[in-house]
Amino acid sequence: MIYPALDSKVRNVTLSYRVEHEDEERLFEELVTLITNALVATGESRTAGVREFVCKVEEVHTTLRKHLLKEEEQLLPLLLHHFTVDEQAQLIAQSLCCIPLAMVGVVLSWVKTVMTVEEQQILLQQVCDGGCVAMLCDCVGMLCC
Repeated sequence: MIYPALDSKVRNVTLSYRVEHEDEERLFEELVTLITNALVATGESRTAGVREFVCKVEEVHTTLRKHLLKEEEQLLPLLLHHFTVDEQAQLIAQSLCCIPLAMVGVVLSWVKTVMTVEEQQILLQQVCDGGCVAMLCDCVGMLCC
């Protein structure tokens, strides 16, 4: 939802990020294959499989850190520049409705450190108006206000 919104205001900026997401998805699929193979192997084959899995985890970790840093350095300024505070809150609210509930608290803890009290109130209103489940509205209310 964030990429299409950004593309509507800044043309062709997210294409390379979409390609990176596809590459990241492929890396996660490789992780599943490696761990599955390691679990069914025995002896030295299993040890080698676990070693290969650990190396792939390190690759995924490095890739994701670089990708997130790039998004933060390049896309976040565009979002802040081209979207009003209300539109930003709406995008955050929509994102919160799409992530696992267990991660909502983590995200909101970070959001709280970078938002003013007024922006937090706007976010709370967007979440409650946006059709998210009541429990998510309550979570945002407790963490942001």
